[in-house]
Amino acid sequence: MRAQLQTSGGLFLRRPDPPITIEVDALVEADRREFARLVREARFFELPANVPAHRGAYAQTYWITIEDGDREHTVAERFGPALRHPRIVGL
Repeated sequence: MRAQLQTSGGLFLRRPDPPITIEVDALVEADRREFARLVREARFFELPANVPAHRGAYAQTYWITIEDGDREHTVAERFGPALRHPRIVGL
């Protein structure tokens, strides 16, 4: 399993940052299990590609991509500092 996070926007309307990639299979077993549990409980692969947007001056966009075997899914979420979709906040 592989996870990737990328952000852009915010106070200075930054361009997208380089993505951060986590090779989940390289983590210790307890962390692999915990990450897999979070993905499963979030029903990440069932989330829409674009989570309903927050329209604020300082909103940031987060892209989370998870690859698991032959499955790959990316979710984009735009939110301000205090607004997060409850199903992906743990990720």
